[in-house]
Amino acid sequence: MSKLTSQIELKNLFDKSYQYLVIKAVRIVYKQDVAEDLVQECFIKLWEKRETIDAKISIEVYLNKMVRNRCLDYLKANKKRIVEL
Repeated sequence: MSKLTSQIELKNLFDKSYQYLVIKAVRIVYKQDVAEDLVQECFIKLWEKRETIDAKISIEVYLNKMVRNRCLDYLKANKKRIVEL
């Protein structure tokens, strides 16, 4: 799959990938609820950016990188908050 063209394709991708991505995110952020939220945010962003995603890149690979980067951004933001406290 190189492009998302319908909500059905997005739902199929969600059904296929969601649990795996949450497990991956939990390994990074160590919180189930936060991991679920981050993965859902990535699916929303993926749908919003579906027209601009390079067709040469696999959607699954792109989504994996999105989740990893979003988790790392979350950790950086929370590290800064903890230091401020």
